Amino acid sequence: MVIVAAIFFWLQRLATKGKDYGTVSGKPKKVKLNTKKAVTLPLFTYTSLVVLLPVLTVFSVFIQSIATTWGRDLLPRGFTLDHYATIFTRSTDNIMNSIILASGALVISVIVATLVSYFVVRQNATKLDFIASIPLVVPGIALGIAFIQTFNTAPLQLTGTAFLLIVAYAIRRMPYMIRSTMGSMMAIRSDIEEASVNLGASRLLTLTTIVGPLMLPGIVAGSILVFVTVIKETSVTILLAPSEWAPMSLMVFQNILRGQMYTASAMAILIIGVVLILQLVANRLTKNSLY
Repeated sequence: MVIVAAIFFWLQRLATKGKDYGTVSGKPKKVKLNTKKAVTLPLFTYTSLVVLLPVLTVFSVFIQSIATTWGRDLLPRGFTLDHYATIFTRSTDNIMNSIILASGALVISVIVATLVSYFVVRQNATKLDFIASIPLVVPGIALGIAFIQTFNTAPLQLTGTAFLLIVAYAIRRMPYMIRSTMGSMMAIRSDIEEASVNLGASRLLTLTTIVGPLMLPGIVAGSILVFVTVIKETSVTILLAPSEWAPMSLMVFQNILRGQMYTASAMAILIIGVVLILQLVANRLTKNSLY
């Protein structure tokens, strides 16, 4: 798995090696919409299918989460909210575990990704960029096995702890945060930092008071992506999550193994709801920070 992913990763870097990309902006001209049905009708049909298929999939999971029994008939025989009552009475700890673990991984990702982006963009640390991209090559299962073998003996015996799971989450999703913050870092001109240093500010003060706020849109965008992907991460969670820190994604997997499909569907819908709410809050914060 690692070798196959590494080959395609190497081919991608080979194709973009030595190339520089930029955006040239100018005054846009007035765009005339295409009203020809021969063009708009196929595009509308294709777009509708792309949107409709995942929506119907989520809708079927929702129907199963409120169904009493659902066999070969088109619709369930009855509807109930008992499955949601079950997860809210028995799985409240799993809900809090998911939020705590994702928040811990997010804090680590923000700090490390901001520093890595700064050194890659300002110091041209290409090797650091390559090292930071390695988690994209390693599958979650392989990463989990590596963590278990590495941290299973003293003096760093961390296997079976929540801290190791948080670190694994952060490493697994670190490239997404780095790419998001690098985009913001490239948009910040170095003249601003040089002016701050010339006026007597230290590098650290410049980073925390000038560069950091300017990178905020990229940090928030990356934070949304990291939190959303971590809160539903399954492969690493199955291998590393201790029983007392089992998140919602692990409970969905365990309920499916037990044959409790309706409870698993209710937990899956709850994960989707939590992700949508947090994304809405993040969008509001991002919108306010741009004024």
